[in-house]
Amino acid sequence: MTQPLPSFSLSVNLPAFVAALIGAAFVWLLCQYHGVGVSPDSVVYAGVARNMGMGKWLREFNDSPLVIFPAGYPFFLGGLAWMFHTDVLAIAPMLNGLLMGMSIYVGGCMIASTHWLTRILVLAILPFHPSLLEVFTMLWSETLFICLTLLFIYALHRYLFSPQLGQLLIMSLLSAFVCDTRFAGISVWATGALFILLQYQLSWAKRWIHGVIFSLLSASLLTWNLWHNVQEQGTMTGIRQASQTSLITNVVYSSKTLLEWLYITTSQHLWIAFPVMVLLGVLAINLIANCKHQKNKVDSAQLLRAFALAYICCIVLSATISRYEPINNRFLSPAFIPLVVGCLPALERWVLETAKGKRKWLLAFVLLPYLAIQWRQINNAITTHTTYKEVGIPGYAEMDWQESDLVQYLQAKPKLFNSDTLVFSNDYEAAYYFGHIPAYSLPESVHTKAIAKYQWQKPHFLLWFSNEFNNKDLIQLPEIGRLRRLDTLMVFKDGMILRSSPPMAHKASQQ
Repeated sequence: MTQPLPSFSLSVNLPAFVAALIGAAFVWLLCQYHGVGVSPDSVVYAGVARNMGMGKWLREFNDSPLVIFPAGYPFFLGGLAWMFHTDVLAIAPMLNGLLMGMSIYVGGCMIASTHWLTRILVLAILPFHPSLLEVFTMLWSETLFICLTLLFIYALHRYLFSPQLGQLLIMSLLSAFVCDTRFAGISVWATGALFILLQYQLSWAKRWIHGVIFSLLSASLLTWNLWHNVQEQGTMTGIRQASQTSLITNVVYSSKTLLEWLYITTSQHLWIAFPVMVLLGVLAINLIANCKHQKNKVDSAQLLRAFALAYICCIVLSATISRYEPINNRFLSPAFIPLVVGCLPALERWVLETAKGKRKWLLAFVLLPYLAIQWRQINNAITTHTTYKEVGIPGYAEMDWQESDLVQYLQAKPKLFNSDTLVFSNDYEAAYYFGHIPAYSLPESVHTKAIAKYQWQKPHFLLWFSNEFNNKDLIQLPEIGRLRRLDTLMVFKDGMILRSSPPMAHKASQQ
Protein backbone atom coordinates (compact mmCIF):
# COMPACT_ATOMS: atom_id res chain seq x y z
CA MET A 1 0.00 0.00 0.00
CA THR A 2 1.05 3.62 -0.24
CA GLN A 3 0.68 6.44 2.17
CA PRO A 4 -1.92 9.13 1.37
CA LEU A 5 -0.95 11.38 -1.49
CA PRO A 6 0.68 14.71 -0.67
CA SER A 7 -1.78 17.53 -1.18
CA PHE A 8 -1.02 20.58 -3.31
CA SER A 9 -3.60 22.59 -1.38
CA LEU A 10 -2.32 26.01 -0.33
CA SER A 11 -4.07 25.83 3.04
CA VAL A 12 -2.24 22.61 3.89
CA ASN A 13 1.12 23.74 2.51
CA LEU A 14 1.35 27.36 3.61
CA PRO A 15 4.98 26.97 4.89
CA ALA A 16 5.96 25.49 1.51
CA PHE A 17 4.25 28.37 -0.29
CA VAL A 18 6.07 30.96 1.81
CA ALA A 19 9.42 29.24 1.21
CA ALA A 20 8.64 29.04 -2.52
CA LEU A 21 7.85 32.77 -2.67
CA ILE A 22 11.06 33.66 -0.85
CA GLY A 23 13.16 31.44 -3.13
CA ALA A 24 11.51 32.72 -6.31
CA ALA A 25 11.85 36.36 -5.26
CA PHE A 26 15.50 35.99 -4.30
CA VAL A 27 16.41 34.35 -7.61
CA TRP A 28 14.55 37.08 -9.49
CA LEU A 29 16.35 39.75 -7.43
CA LEU A 30 19.81 38.29 -8.12
CA CYS A 31 19.10 38.35 -11.85
CA GLN A 32 17.95 41.97 -11.89
CA TYR A 33 21.33 43.68 -11.61
CA HIS A 34 23.25 42.36 -14.63
CA GLY A 35 20.84 39.84 -16.11
CA VAL A 36 20.56 36.09 -15.77
CA GLY A 37 23.80 34.11 -15.64
CA VAL A 38 24.98 33.02 -19.08
CA SER A 39 27.55 30.30 -19.82
CA PRO A 40 28.59 28.79 -23.17
CA ASP A 41 25.82 26.19 -22.78
CA SER A 42 23.32 28.98 -22.14
CA VAL A 43 24.27 30.68 -25.41
CA VAL A 44 23.59 27.47 -27.31
CA TYR A 45 20.17 27.12 -25.65
CA ALA A 46 19.27 30.74 -26.40
CA GLY A 47 20.48 30.47 -30.00
CA VAL A 48 18.36 27.39 -30.68
CA ALA A 49 15.32 29.04 -29.07
CA ARG A 50 15.77 32.17 -31.21
CA ASN A 51 16.13 30.13 -34.39
CA MET A 52 12.91 28.30 -33.56
CA GLY A 53 11.15 31.66 -33.64
CA MET A 54 12.52 32.13 -37.17
CA GLY A 55 11.29 28.74 -38.31
CA LYS A 56 14.65 26.94 -38.04
CA TRP A 57 14.13 23.63 -36.28
CA LEU A 58 16.78 22.68 -33.70
CA ARG A 59 19.56 24.73 -35.26
CA GLU A 60 22.28 26.48 -33.29
CA PHE A 61 23.05 30.17 -33.81
CA ASN A 62 25.60 29.31 -36.52
CA ASP A 63 22.95 27.20 -38.28
CA SER A 64 24.62 23.90 -37.36
CA PRO A 65 22.31 21.16 -36.01
CA LEU A 66 21.84 20.82 -32.26
CA VAL A 67 23.24 17.42 -31.30
CA ILE A 68 25.36 17.96 -28.19
CA PHE A 69 22.32 18.65 -25.94
CA PRO A 70 18.81 17.16 -25.83
CA ALA A 71 16.15 19.30 -27.45
CA GLY A 72 13.78 19.58 -24.48
CA TYR A 73 15.09 22.70 -22.76
CA PRO A 74 15.77 24.87 -25.85
CA PHE A 75 12.38 23.78 -27.22
CA PHE A 76 10.80 24.86 -23.91
CA LEU A 77 12.56 28.24 -24.10
CA GLY A 78 11.60 28.71 -27.74
CA GLY A 79 7.96 27.96 -26.97
CA LEU A 80 7.86 30.53 -24.18
CA ALA A 81 9.63 33.16 -26.29
CA TRP A 82 7.11 32.60 -29.09
CA MET A 83 4.17 32.70 -26.66
CA PHE A 84 5.21 35.96 -25.00
CA HIS A 85 6.78 37.53 -28.11
CA THR A 86 10.05 38.31 -26.34
CA ASP A 87 13.64 37.11 -26.18
CA VAL A 88 14.57 34.21 -23.93
CA LEU A 89 17.12 36.27 -22.00
CA ALA A 90 14.44 38.83 -21.17
CA ILE A 91 12.08 36.25 -19.64
CA ALA A 92 14.81 34.15 -18.00
CA PRO A 93 14.86 35.93 -14.58
CA MET A 94 11.11 35.52 -14.11
CA LEU A 95 11.17 32.00 -15.55
CA ASN A 96 13.98 30.84 -13.28
CA GLY A 97 12.26 32.36 -10.27
CA LEU A 98 9.06 30.50 -11.11
CA LEU A 99 10.90 27.20 -11.60
CA MET A 100 12.73 27.71 -8.30
CA GLY A 101 9.45 28.45 -6.51
CA MET A 102 7.68 25.47 -8.08
CA SER A 103 10.53 23.14 -7.15
CA ILE A 104 10.48 24.27 -3.51
CA TYR A 105 6.68 24.09 -3.32
CA VAL A 106 6.42 20.60 -4.81
CA GLY A 107 9.23 19.39 -2.54
CA GLY A 108 7.51 20.94 0.47
CA CYS A 109 4.17 19.34 -0.41
CA MET A 110 5.79 15.92 -0.25
CA ILE A 111 6.47 16.30 3.48
CA ALA A 112 3.09 17.80 4.38
CA SER A 113 2.35 14.83 6.67
CA THR A 114 5.39 15.44 8.88
CA HIS A 115 5.45 17.53 12.06
CA TRP A 116 5.12 21.27 11.41
CA LEU A 117 8.50 21.96 12.99
CA THR A 118 10.18 19.38 10.76
CA ARG A 119 8.61 20.97 7.69
CA ILE A 120 9.80 24.44 8.65
CA LEU A 121 13.34 23.22 9.36
CA VAL A 122 13.51 21.45 6.00
CA LEU A 123 11.94 24.27 4.00
CA ALA A 124 14.20 26.87 5.62
CA ILE A 125 17.18 25.22 3.92
CA LEU A 126 15.92 25.46 0.35
CA PRO A 127 15.40 29.16 -0.63
CA PHE A 128 18.96 30.35 0.07
CA HIS A 129 21.12 27.26 -0.33
CA PRO A 130 24.00 27.93 -2.76
CA SER A 131 23.51 24.59 -4.52
CA LEU A 132 20.15 25.82 -5.82
CA LEU A 133 21.04 29.49 -6.22
CA GLU A 134 24.01 28.66 -8.45
CA VAL A 135 21.76 26.72 -10.83
CA PHE A 136 18.58 28.80 -10.78
CA THR A 137 20.42 32.06 -11.50
CA MET A 138 21.80 30.58 -14.73
CA LEU A 139 20.14 29.82 -18.06
CA TRP A 140 20.69 26.08 -17.64
CA SER A 141 18.61 23.01 -18.41
CA GLU A 142 18.96 21.86 -14.80
CA THR A 143 16.33 24.44 -13.78
CA LEU A 144 13.61 22.73 -15.81
CA PHE A 145 15.01 19.27 -15.07
CA ILE A 146 14.77 19.73 -11.29
CA CYS A 147 11.17 20.95 -11.46
CA LEU A 148 10.04 18.19 -13.85
CA THR A 149 11.78 15.54 -11.77
CA LEU A 150 9.89 16.51 -8.63
CA LEU A 151 6.60 16.58 -10.54
CA PHE A 152 7.42 13.11 -11.89
CA ILE A 153 8.02 11.77 -8.38
CA TYR A 154 4.64 13.14 -7.32
CA ALA A 155 3.03 11.50 -10.38
CA LEU A 156 4.80 8.23 -9.55
CA HIS A 157 3.42 8.36 -6.00
CA ARG A 158 -0.04 9.03 -7.43
CA TYR A 159 0.28 6.03 -9.75
CA LEU A 160 1.39 3.75 -6.92
CA PHE A 161 -1.56 4.97 -4.87
CA SER A 162 -3.96 4.17 -7.72
CA PRO A 163 -2.27 2.12 -10.51
CA GLN A 164 -4.65 3.11 -13.30
CA LEU A 165 -3.76 3.51 -16.96
CA GLY A 166 -4.45 7.26 -16.89
CA GLN A 167 -2.02 7.78 -14.02
CA LEU A 168 0.55 5.66 -15.85
CA LEU A 169 0.26 7.79 -18.99
CA ILE A 170 0.69 11.06 -17.06
CA MET A 171 3.76 9.68 -15.29
CA SER A 172 5.19 8.35 -18.57
CA LEU A 173 4.77 11.66 -20.39
CA LEU A 174 6.52 13.52 -17.58
CA SER A 175 9.33 10.97 -17.74
CA ALA A 176 9.60 11.49 -21.51
CA PHE A 177 10.01 15.27 -21.06
CA VAL A 178 12.60 14.73 -18.32
CA CYS A 179 14.63 12.31 -20.45
CA ASP A 180 14.69 14.78 -23.35
CA THR A 181 15.73 17.65 -21.07
CA ARG A 182 18.95 16.04 -19.86
CA PHE A 183 20.51 12.70 -20.74
CA ALA A 184 20.70 11.98 -16.99
CA GLY A 185 16.91 11.62 -17.15
CA ILE A 186 17.57 7.92 -17.53
CA SER A 187 17.69 7.93 -13.71
CA VAL A 188 14.02 8.97 -13.70
CA TRP A 189 13.18 6.09 -16.01
CA ALA A 190 15.10 3.68 -13.75
CA THR A 191 13.23 4.91 -10.66
CA GLY A 192 9.83 4.61 -12.32
CA ALA A 193 10.50 1.20 -13.87
CA LEU A 194 11.69 -0.24 -10.54
CA PHE A 195 8.61 0.81 -8.60
CA ILE A 196 6.26 -0.29 -11.37
CA LEU A 197 7.72 -3.79 -11.17
CA LEU A 198 7.37 -3.69 -7.38
CA GLN A 199 3.70 -2.65 -7.59
CA TYR A 200 2.29 -5.63 -5.70
CA GLN A 201 -1.32 -4.50 -6.21
CA LEU A 202 -1.06 -5.68 -9.82
CA SER A 203 -0.40 -9.11 -11.22
CA TRP A 204 3.02 -9.82 -12.69
CA ALA A 205 1.52 -9.72 -16.20
CA LYS A 206 0.07 -6.23 -15.66
CA ARG A 207 3.29 -5.03 -14.06
CA TRP A 208 5.24 -6.04 -17.14
CA ILE A 209 2.66 -4.49 -19.46
CA HIS A 210 2.72 -1.24 -17.48
CA GLY A 211 6.52 -1.38 -17.39
CA VAL A 212 6.74 -1.76 -21.16
CA ILE A 213 4.26 1.08 -21.75
CA PHE A 214 6.17 3.31 -19.34
CA SER A 215 9.55 2.49 -20.90
CA LEU A 216 8.38 3.02 -24.48
CA LEU A 217 6.71 6.34 -23.72
CA SER A 218 9.63 7.51 -21.55
CA ALA A 219 12.09 6.85 -24.36
CA SER A 220 9.88 8.22 -27.15
CA LEU A 221 11.02 11.86 -27.26
CA LEU A 222 14.68 11.08 -26.64
CA THR A 223 14.67 8.28 -29.24
CA TRP A 224 13.21 10.65 -31.82
CA ASN A 225 15.77 13.29 -30.79
CA LEU A 226 18.70 10.88 -31.22
CA TRP A 227 17.34 9.66 -34.57
CA HIS A 228 17.05 13.27 -35.69
CA ASN A 229 20.67 13.87 -34.65
CA VAL A 230 21.89 10.88 -36.66
CA GLN A 231 20.02 12.14 -39.73
CA GLU A 232 21.48 15.62 -39.31
CA GLN A 233 25.10 14.91 -38.38
CA GLY A 234 25.65 11.15 -38.33
CA THR A 235 26.08 10.95 -34.54
CA MET A 236 23.55 10.65 -31.72
CA THR A 237 25.16 13.07 -29.25
CA GLY A 238 28.01 14.64 -31.17
CA ILE A 239 31.69 13.76 -31.04
CA ARG A 240 32.63 13.23 -27.40
CA GLN A 241 35.94 12.40 -25.81
CA ALA A 242 36.42 9.36 -23.62
CA SER A 243 36.65 10.08 -19.90
CA GLN A 244 40.05 10.67 -18.34
CA THR A 245 38.82 10.25 -14.75
CA SER A 246 38.44 6.90 -13.01
CA LEU A 247 35.38 5.70 -11.15
CA ILE A 248 36.94 6.36 -7.75
CA THR A 249 38.01 9.86 -8.84
CA ASN A 250 34.45 10.68 -9.82
CA VAL A 251 33.24 9.36 -6.48
CA VAL A 252 35.75 11.71 -4.81
CA TYR A 253 34.42 14.66 -6.84
CA SER A 254 30.87 13.71 -5.82
CA SER A 255 31.84 13.46 -2.14
CA LYS A 256 33.55 16.83 -2.29
CA THR A 257 30.36 18.39 -3.68
CA LEU A 258 28.14 16.76 -1.07
CA LEU A 259 30.42 17.98 1.71
CA GLU A 260 30.31 21.48 0.27
CA TRP A 261 26.53 21.34 0.56
CA LEU A 262 27.15 21.02 4.32
CA TYR A 263 29.66 23.91 4.13
CA ILE A 264 32.55 21.52 4.71
CA THR A 265 35.47 22.38 2.45
CA THR A 266 38.22 19.86 1.93
CA SER A 267 40.96 18.98 -0.52
CA GLN A 268 40.58 16.19 -3.04
CA HIS A 269 41.97 13.25 -1.07
CA LEU A 270 40.87 9.68 -1.52
CA TRP A 271 39.36 9.53 1.95
CA ILE A 272 36.62 12.00 1.11
CA ALA A 273 35.07 9.33 -1.13
CA PHE A 274 33.92 7.71 2.10
CA PRO A 275 30.88 10.00 2.71
CA VAL A 276 29.32 9.42 -0.69
CA MET A 277 30.02 5.68 -0.47
CA VAL A 278 28.27 5.59 2.91
CA LEU A 279 25.37 7.67 1.60
CA LEU A 280 24.89 5.49 -1.47
CA GLY A 281 25.20 2.38 0.68
CA VAL A 282 22.56 3.57 3.16
CA LEU A 283 20.19 4.59 0.35
CA ALA A 284 20.73 1.25 -1.38
CA ILE A 285 20.13 -0.74 1.82
CA ASN A 286 17.00 1.27 2.52
CA LEU A 287 15.74 0.66 -1.02
CA ILE A 288 16.49 -3.06 -0.87
CA ALA A 289 14.80 -3.38 2.52
CA ASN A 290 11.66 -1.74 1.19
CA CYS A 291 11.76 -3.85 -1.95
CA LYS A 292 12.06 -7.01 0.15
CA HIS A 293 8.93 -6.09 2.07
CA GLN A 294 6.82 -4.89 -0.83
CA LYS A 295 3.74 -4.33 1.29
CA ASN A 296 5.46 -1.69 3.39
CA LYS A 297 4.06 1.78 2.93
CA VAL A 298 5.53 3.63 -0.04
CA ASP A 299 5.78 7.35 0.61
CA SER A 300 7.18 10.32 -1.26
CA ALA A 301 10.31 10.38 0.89
CA GLN A 302 11.14 6.82 -0.16
CA LEU A 303 10.65 7.70 -3.83
CA LEU A 304 12.83 10.79 -3.45
CA ARG A 305 15.62 8.77 -1.86
CA ALA A 306 15.41 6.16 -4.61
CA PHE A 307 15.70 8.82 -7.29
CA ALA A 308 18.66 10.48 -5.52
CA LEU A 309 20.45 7.11 -5.45
CA ALA A 310 19.75 6.45 -9.14
CA TYR A 311 20.72 9.97 -10.17
CA ILE A 312 24.05 10.14 -8.29
CA CYS A 313 25.03 6.71 -9.64
CA CYS A 314 24.07 7.82 -13.16
CA ILE A 315 26.24 10.95 -12.98
CA VAL A 316 29.24 9.06 -11.56
CA LEU A 317 29.03 6.36 -14.23
CA SER A 318 28.47 8.89 -17.01
CA ALA A 319 31.52 10.90 -15.95
CA THR A 320 33.55 7.68 -15.95
CA ILE A 321 32.55 6.92 -19.55
CA SER A 322 32.40 10.33 -21.23
CA ARG A 323 34.65 13.32 -20.67
CA TYR A 324 33.34 16.64 -19.40
CA GLU A 325 34.21 18.98 -16.58
CA PRO A 326 34.72 17.37 -13.15
CA ILE A 327 31.55 16.51 -11.24
CA ASN A 328 30.45 19.62 -9.39
CA ASN A 329 27.39 21.23 -7.89
CA ARG A 330 25.76 21.84 -11.27
CA PHE A 331 25.81 18.15 -12.15
CA LEU A 332 24.58 16.94 -8.76
CA SER A 333 22.10 19.76 -8.02
CA PRO A 334 19.02 17.74 -9.13
CA ALA A 335 19.70 15.40 -6.19
CA PHE A 336 19.75 18.19 -3.59
CA ILE A 337 16.02 18.64 -2.93
CA PRO A 338 15.34 14.87 -3.08
CA LEU A 339 18.10 14.27 -0.53
CA VAL A 340 17.02 17.05 1.82
CA VAL A 341 13.29 16.36 1.59
CA GLY A 342 13.71 12.59 1.43
CA CYS A 343 16.24 12.13 4.23
CA LEU A 344 15.74 14.85 6.84
CA PRO A 345 12.20 13.77 7.83
CA ALA A 346 13.75 10.44 8.81
CA LEU A 347 15.37 12.34 11.68
CA GLU A 348 11.90 13.07 12.98
CA ARG A 349 11.15 9.36 13.27
CA TRP A 350 14.55 8.79 14.83
CA VAL A 351 13.83 11.39 17.51
CA LEU A 352 10.29 10.14 18.16
CA GLU A 353 11.46 6.56 18.51
CA THR A 354 14.09 7.55 21.06
CA ALA A 355 13.34 7.22 24.76
CA LYS A 356 11.98 10.43 26.26
CA GLY A 357 14.92 10.91 28.57
CA LYS A 358 17.37 10.94 25.68
CA ARG A 359 15.38 13.04 23.25
CA LYS A 360 16.73 16.40 24.41
CA TRP A 361 20.31 15.21 23.88
CA LEU A 362 19.40 13.86 20.48
CA LEU A 363 17.67 17.10 19.54
CA ALA A 364 20.77 19.03 20.56
CA PHE A 365 22.89 16.65 18.48
CA VAL A 366 20.69 17.37 15.44
CA LEU A 367 19.84 21.04 15.92
CA LEU A 368 23.29 22.43 16.73
CA PRO A 369 24.83 21.42 13.38
CA TYR A 370 21.62 22.50 11.64
CA LEU A 371 21.79 25.99 13.19
CA ALA A 372 25.47 26.27 12.26
CA ILE A 373 24.65 25.37 8.65
CA GLN A 374 21.80 27.88 8.58
CA TRP A 375 24.08 30.62 9.91
CA ARG A 376 26.60 29.89 7.17
CA GLN A 377 23.79 29.81 4.63
CA ILE A 378 22.43 33.24 5.59
CA ASN A 379 25.91 34.77 5.45
CA ASN A 380 26.50 33.12 2.09
CA ALA A 381 23.21 34.48 0.73
CA ILE A 382 24.17 38.02 1.80
CA THR A 383 27.62 37.66 0.22
CA THR A 384 26.10 36.24 -2.96
CA HIS A 385 23.70 39.16 -3.25
CA THR A 386 26.51 41.68 -2.77
CA THR A 387 28.79 39.93 -5.25
CA TYR A 388 26.15 39.51 -7.95
CA LYS A 389 25.09 43.14 -7.53
CA GLU A 390 28.65 44.45 -7.89
CA VAL A 391 30.23 42.14 -10.47
CA GLY A 392 27.37 40.07 -11.90
CA ILE A 393 26.55 36.38 -11.98
CA PRO A 394 29.55 34.21 -12.98
CA GLY A 395 29.79 33.75 -16.72
CA TYR A 396 29.29 36.16 -19.60
CA ALA A 397 27.11 38.42 -17.41
CA GLU A 398 30.11 39.28 -15.19
CA MET A 399 31.47 42.80 -15.38
CA ASP A 400 34.92 41.50 -16.35
CA TRP A 401 33.39 40.26 -19.58
CA GLN A 402 31.21 43.32 -20.09
CA GLU A 403 34.20 45.65 -19.68
CA SER A 404 36.51 43.62 -21.93
CA ASP A 405 38.13 45.61 -24.75
CA LEU A 406 37.50 42.83 -27.24
CA VAL A 407 33.88 42.43 -26.14
CA GLN A 408 33.23 46.16 -26.43
CA TYR A 409 34.70 46.09 -29.93
CA LEU A 410 32.38 43.23 -30.88
CA GLN A 411 29.37 45.01 -29.38
CA ALA A 412 30.14 48.03 -31.57
CA LYS A 413 29.22 45.82 -34.56
CA PRO A 414 32.46 46.18 -36.52
CA LYS A 415 32.19 46.18 -40.32
CA LEU A 416 35.00 43.66 -40.34
CA PHE A 417 32.48 40.83 -39.88
CA ASN A 418 29.81 42.08 -42.26
CA SER A 419 31.23 40.10 -45.19
CA ASP A 420 30.46 36.48 -46.08
CA THR A 421 33.80 35.37 -44.64
CA LEU A 422 33.42 32.65 -42.02
CA VAL A 423 34.47 33.25 -38.42
CA PHE A 424 36.08 30.63 -36.17
CA SER A 425 36.81 31.10 -32.49
CA ASN A 426 38.10 29.35 -29.38
CA ASP A 427 34.94 30.71 -27.68
CA TYR A 428 32.36 30.82 -30.44
CA GLU A 429 29.54 31.19 -27.90
CA ALA A 430 31.02 34.48 -26.67
CA ALA A 431 31.33 35.71 -30.26
CA TYR A 432 27.61 35.17 -30.75
CA TYR A 433 26.51 36.38 -27.32
CA PHE A 434 28.36 39.70 -27.44
CA GLY A 435 28.59 40.40 -31.15
CA HIS A 436 25.81 38.28 -32.70
CA ILE A 437 28.52 36.74 -34.87
CA PRO A 438 27.55 33.21 -36.02
CA ALA A 439 31.04 31.82 -35.41
CA TYR A 440 32.16 28.19 -35.49
CA SER A 441 34.20 26.38 -32.89
CA LEU A 442 37.78 25.28 -33.47
CA PRO A 443 38.28 21.49 -33.36
CA GLU A 444 39.48 19.74 -30.23
CA SER A 445 43.14 18.73 -30.24
CA VAL A 446 42.38 14.99 -29.89
CA HIS A 447 40.22 14.84 -33.02
CA THR A 448 42.77 14.43 -35.79
CA LYS A 449 40.21 14.11 -38.59
CA ALA A 450 38.52 17.35 -37.59
CA ILE A 451 41.90 19.09 -37.41
CA ALA A 452 42.87 17.80 -40.84
CA LYS A 453 39.60 19.13 -42.24
CA TYR A 454 40.12 22.48 -40.54
CA GLN A 455 43.67 22.75 -41.93
CA TRP A 456 42.30 23.13 -45.46
CA GLN A 457 39.34 25.31 -44.50
CA LYS A 458 38.99 28.33 -46.76
CA PRO A 459 40.29 31.71 -45.47
CA HIS A 460 38.37 33.01 -42.45
CA PHE A 461 38.61 35.31 -39.47
CA LEU A 462 39.90 33.83 -36.22
CA LEU A 463 38.47 35.44 -33.09
CA TRP A 464 40.72 34.49 -30.19
CA PHE A 465 39.81 35.09 -26.53
CA SER A 466 42.75 34.90 -24.11
CA ASN A 467 40.79 35.18 -20.83
CA GLU A 468 39.82 32.42 -18.40
CA PHE A 469 37.26 30.97 -20.85
CA ASN A 470 40.02 29.82 -23.21
CA ASN A 471 39.22 26.15 -23.75
CA LYS A 472 42.48 24.22 -23.45
CA ASP A 473 40.92 21.18 -25.16
CA LEU A 474 40.77 23.07 -28.45
CA ILE A 475 43.78 23.48 -30.71
CA GLN A 476 45.80 26.50 -29.59
CA LEU A 477 47.35 29.32 -31.60
CA PRO A 478 50.86 27.77 -31.88
CA GLU A 479 49.40 24.60 -33.38
CA ILE A 480 47.13 26.58 -35.72
CA GLY A 481 50.18 28.57 -36.79
CA ARG A 482 51.93 25.35 -37.80
CA LEU A 483 48.92 24.25 -39.85
CA ARG A 484 47.83 27.51 -41.45
CA ARG A 485 49.00 31.01 -42.18
CA LEU A 486 47.97 33.51 -39.49
CA ASP A 487 47.90 37.29 -40.03
CA THR A 488 47.18 39.45 -36.98
CA LEU A 489 44.57 42.13 -37.68
CA MET A 490 43.86 43.57 -34.22
CA VAL A 491 45.27 42.98 -30.72
CA PHE A 492 43.43 43.60 -27.43
CA LYS A 493 44.33 43.09 -23.78
CA ASP A 494 42.22 39.93 -23.63
CA GLY A 495 42.35 38.61 -27.17
CA MET A 496 42.98 39.28 -30.81
CA ILE A 497 41.46 39.05 -34.26
CA LEU A 498 43.43 37.22 -36.94
CA ARG A 499 43.00 36.15 -40.54
CA SER A 500 43.60 32.44 -41.05
CA SER A 501 44.48 31.06 -44.50
CA PRO A 502 45.29 27.56 -45.77
CA PRO A 503 48.97 26.62 -46.15
CA MET A 504 50.72 27.87 -49.27
CA ALA A 505 51.18 24.36 -50.63
CA HIS A 506 47.45 23.94 -50.84
CA LYS A 507 47.10 27.26 -52.66
CA ALA A 508 49.78 26.28 -55.13
CA SER A 509 48.07 22.97 -55.86
CA GLN A 510 44.89 24.82 -56.79
CA GLN A 511 46.62 27.11 -59.30
